[in-house]
Amino acid sequence: MPSANCYASVRKHPDALAVKLADNADNTDPARTAMLDGATRERLRKKYRAALEAVGVTDGELYARLSGE
Repeated sequence: MPSANCYASVRKHPDALAVKLADNADNTDPARTAMLDGATRERLRKKYRAALEAVGVTDGELYARLSGE
């Protein structure tokens, strides 16, 4: 997982934040994650949720998807 400094940089740059959010959205697409075993799906859900929180995203569709809501 990237460092706190990396995430701080992403938060400061709108283009970098947009890329990070698009990457997380792609990586957590339900059609893609459905192909994974349960343990891997859960590990990645936690990883990407933590990444969103690190860049300051705590709501919205992507966060809800990663929260299991």
